Amino acid sequence: NGNPYGGGGIFGLYSTVAADSLWSPYVFVHEFGHHFAGLADEYYTSDVSYQTGGEQHPEPWEPNLTALLDPTRLKWRDLVEPGTPLPTPMTFAGKVGAFEGAGYEAKGLYRGEADCIMFSRNPVGFCRVCQRAINRVIDTYTTR
Repeated sequence: NGNPYGGGGIFGLYSTVAADSLWSPYVFVHEFGHHFAGLADEYYTSDVSYQTGGEQHPEPWEPNLTALLDPTRLKWRDLVEPGTPLPTPMTFAGKVGAFEGAGYEAKGLYRGEADCIMFSRNPVGFCRVCQRAINRVIDTYTTR
């Protein structure tokens, strides 16, 4: 319950947050995304360097990242409007695509939208790709 910035989330196990931090409301929701839906970090810059620097990336298991090895099999292809290029340039921000820079890597990994709570502290909430992943978990454990 300290005030330094930070937290952690492990899919299906737990999520933690420094409760007395100015950013704790954001961090709690971000870390809960890891815990509840297996969402990956979408940022590629950090005070802590996680980058592997590898040129080749296997397809990530997380529902919100891709290595874009086969654009015709993009995990969220049904959310991409026709005519949206893959990879997707930042001029398409606000649309679903495949924006380069994700999973601690500036190159070779892609996220579904330009911004998301899994990418930045901007007040944007979960992107449509992450929302769908969350809804799929809820649907798995509920009946209609």
